[in-house]
Order: sequence, then C-alpha cells, then structure tokens
Amino acid sequence: MPTKMEELSIKKNMAWNSIGSMFYLGCQWIITILVVRLSSDYTAAGTLALGMAIANIFNPIGYYKIRTFQVSDLSNAYSSCDYIGFRLITTIASFVAMLAYSVATCTINDAPSIIAYGLFSCGPVLVDVLHGIDQKNNRMDYIGKSLIIRGAISLLAFSVGMITFDSLFLSLCAMTVLTYAAIGLYDVPATRKIEKSLKPCFDRKRIARLAITCLPLVLALLFLNAAPSVSRQILASLYSTSDLGIYASVAAPIAIIQMGVQYIYAPLLGKFAKHSFKNEGKLFIHLLLKTIAAILILTTVLMVLFLLFGRDLLTLLYGSSISDYAFLIPPLVICTSLTALIWFCGDLLVVIRKIHANLICYLICFIVSTTTATPFLENCGINGASYCLIAGFALGLIGSLIVIANYCLVIENKSQRI
Repeated sequence: MPTKMEELSIKKNMAWNSIGSMFYLGCQWIITILVVRLSSDYTAAGTLALGMAIANIFNPIGYYKIRTFQVSDLSNAYSSCDYIGFRLITTIASFVAMLAYSVATCTINDAPSIIAYGLFSCGPVLVDVLHGIDQKNNRMDYIGKSLIIRGAISLLAFSVGMITFDSLFLSLCAMTVLTYAAIGLYDVPATRKIEKSLKPCFDRKRIARLAITCLPLVLALLFLNAAPSVSRQILASLYSTSDLGIYASVAAPIAIIQMGVQYIYAPLLGKFAKHSFKNEGKLFIHLLLKTIAAILILTTVLMVLFLLFGRDLLTLLYGSSISDYAFLIPPLVICTSLTALIWFCGDLLVVIRKIHANLICYLICFIVSTTTATPFLENCGINGASYCLIAGFALGLIGSLIVIANYCLVIENKSQRI
C-alpha cells in the first residue's frame, strides 16, 4: 500500500495531468473558434473540420491503442524501447495512409491544409508513447506540463498565422513545426529522467507479437473514430463544406463533455489494472462505481448547462449568424455524452484484457452509425449526423456494459476465494 506522502504525490501529479489536459483542450477548442472569427466565411472552418475528421480516421493506426495496453503492462512483457520503436512505425504508416486518402478524396484547394493538419496530428501520437512511460511511473506532472506548453504554442502559432497571412495552410504549418520542437526540447529530456535510454527498438519478433496482440485494439479504435468522421464526410457530400463547418463549429464547444470525462478516468487506468492484476474484486468494483458516478455527475451538469445556455454561448463565440443553428445542440449533447461513456468502457475493456469484446462493441457502433447516416441526413437535415451516432453508440455502450458487469462478477468471486 502506498504511504500518505506517496498518495499525496500521486494526487499532485494527477492534478497536473488534469490541468494540462483541460488547458490543451481549451487551446484546441479556441482554434476552432478563431478559424471562424479570423475568416470571412465558414469555408476555412469546414476545411479544418474535414482535416480533423480525416486525421481521426487514420490516427488510430498511429496510436494502435498502445497507451492503455502499455500503462497496464504490469508484468513488463515489453520494454519502453519496444513501445517507442513500435510507435514510430505505426505513426509513419498512419501518415502515409492519411496522405494517400487526402490526395485521393479531397479537392485541390483543401488537400494542402488537410495534409498539414495530418502532419500536425502525428505529433500528439508520437509523444503519447513517452507519456505512457511517464504515467506508468506516476510522473503525470510531465504530461500536464507538456500539454500546457504544446497547447499554448499551437494556439499562438495558429493565431499569428491567420492574422498575419490569412492562410489556414501556413497557420497549420507553423503549429506543426512548433509542436515537434516542443516534443524534442521538453518531452524527450523529461522522460529521460525516468528511462535513461529512449532509443527505439525494432526487434522484428517483438514488433510482430505486439502488433498481433494489439491489432483488435487498433481496429476497434479505427471503427470508433471512423463513425463520426464518415458521418461528417457524408454530411459534406450531401450538403456542403460550409454546412459541415457550421455543424463542426456548434459541436466544438460541446466536445468538452467527452474530453472532460477522459480526464476523469484516464489517470485511473493504472489503478484499475493493479486491482485486476491482483484479483482485488472489491477494490476494482468500488473504483468502478466511483468513476461511473463522477462521469455521470460531470456529463449531467454539462448537458444541463449546454441545453440552457448553448445558444448564448454560440452567439458569444461565433456571432449572431450561428444562433439560427442552435437546434443542433440537443442531439449533439446526447451524442457527445454517449461518446464519452463508450470511450471509458472501451478503455476499461482493454485494461481487463477483454480485447475482442472491445472490438465487437466498437464495430457495432461503426456499422449502425454509418449505415444509418445517409437516411438520417436525408430525412432530418444536418442533425442526422448526430442521430446516426446516437443510435450506433447506444447499442455499442449496452454491449460494453454487459461485458464489464460480467467481469465484475467473476473478479468478485475470485477475490472471495483468495
């Protein structure tokens, strides 16, 4: 059991992580507002939203769902150098796929900015493996400080680029350069305080074994991230890039719900893993109930606030022209809350090594969402992009909860025998 001083240190580091995460989220959110404020119409916002949607399709290849697996690898089946080498390979693969997809599907005008955003999005993917080392060693203060630094410089670079050059492409290029500089100047030296050697290891057998083990995880994340991305691409094709920009602008502030939930449970994944590893059923269930309660409280409060003051918030952020689209808020709030819950359940399934169950539940989300996207969009307007996700994510969430509940019964029985 950790001492009081160790518990205090862990809580302090978790606070750093939460503050940094919220700060970074805020900076990225402000960027989605500035792209509207600093442009003459919603076209730049639509292009940025399209770039984010495409990045969300292929970034799972880069992440390969390794972070959760890495943090919960209490038996040290793989070294930090193994994880770093593997992450470099997957990140390059994800960017190549993103590049090919962008060239094949995007217009000549949109492609440069979308590719620039794709390169920027690979930065957080690369640094995530270093943050896995930090988290596993209870140094989440390094993570929080990194997020604050990268959030601030990305916001500054984007603002200066748009004001000076009125160019989304140049602004995204500036963000990219400064992001990679921050990783090299801060994250690498910080993590070296924990792991002396961060030299990537490219052992073929270990890479192949890790790839096969985590393949269901990356497929699951690919399906989950592709669901909203595909629905947004269908929205843009049925309506226009400008309509997608409006939808994305309304959705941007509401995304704080799912990010806020992630910042509640992500630091606790290590604790869930320890309780599961030691068959501590009562402690696992107690932590699960506390986490679910905290998530429900947060989502309920934020849902009520957005429903009551969402229109005023949109007007404040984007101007009076967006207020006519406040009807997008209620379904977006429900959709975002369900997304937050399915994220938590998915990560918990990885921790308890129900990897194939995670894949099946996320596949349900994808199939239902994408097959219903066109009918919903044709019959319900641009709100259809939210309705199809609500249908898919609700079914996937039910499946995840059934598996988790069954696991709780199993681990409780095991702990009683010990």
